[in-house]
Amino acid sequence: MEAHYLGQMAVNLTCAYSPEILILGGGISLRKGMISMVKQCAEQEMNGYAPLPKIVRAKLGSRAGVLGALALAKAQKI
Repeated sequence: MEAHYLGQMAVNLTCAYSPEILILGGGISLRKGMISMVKQCAEQEMNGYAPLPKIVRAKLGSRAGVLGALALAKAQKI
């Protein structure tokens, strides 16, 4: 179920912004086989309309959001 929603998100982002890469982070991306299921769902939803970007797992995993917030706070000197 989650892969279907993330696949739809990938299609929406692709149609709106034409990114070269989509990076999925957080705990859901760590589930075994999730990235391949998202790619499969996105390809099915896109139905050949446009090429999909590369879809990968964030290297920081579930810590990506927290570390990004810390980096932003440090850059803004909050």
